[in-house]
Amino acid sequence: ETFHQLAQQAYQPCKVFFDQQAEIRHDNLGKRIQMVTQLENYLSAQNSGDEAVDSIDGSAVEKLLSTAIKEWRSYAPIERATNKPVQQRFDRVLDAIRAKLNEHYQKNADIKRQFIDQVLTLVDQQDNRKAVEEVKRLQAQWKLAGAALRKDEQVLWKTFLTASASCAVFCTARVTRIFSSGTP
Repeated sequence: ETFHQLAQQAYQPCKVFFDQQAEIRHDNLGKRIQMVTQLENYLSAQNSGDEAVDSIDGSAVEKLLSTAIKEWRSYAPIERATNKPVQQRFDRVLDAIRAKLNEHYQKNADIKRQFIDQVLTLVDQQDNRKAVEEVKRLQAQWKLAGAALRKDEQVLWKTFLTASASCAVFCTARVTRIFSSGTP
């Protein structure tokens, strides 16, 4: 019995530490639950309305995602068993936000592909001035269209520039041909 009393006495500082750790794990779980709820509310707000994909600020959403992941990791230690369903909710909401963001980027890439197609049709335009003005207008529209995925954005921009240059070359060749032949 004396041994048991001494063991309990020796364990007392450890019990305080273990209780504090359990409290920290409990608080971290509460913070994670709160974060998942906030992200679900954000996603729900983004999903409301048909124009939801159009109204996304891609860089802000990317920053939100990276901040959420960093903050999520900071809420540790955590009890694994009680965190598992919360982790699954977190993963699902992040996947849904990423899907929405990718949909936004894809829509922007499709718009930019349409601009490229429009520039390519300008090669056949007989009025060089109108063709050049239309290329300028499409360049301005390009800036307003929003970003695509980085890897796609670079390829699309280079294709757009190449198409614009081709249009300029054809317009210049047509003007040169007209002046050299002497007939309009």
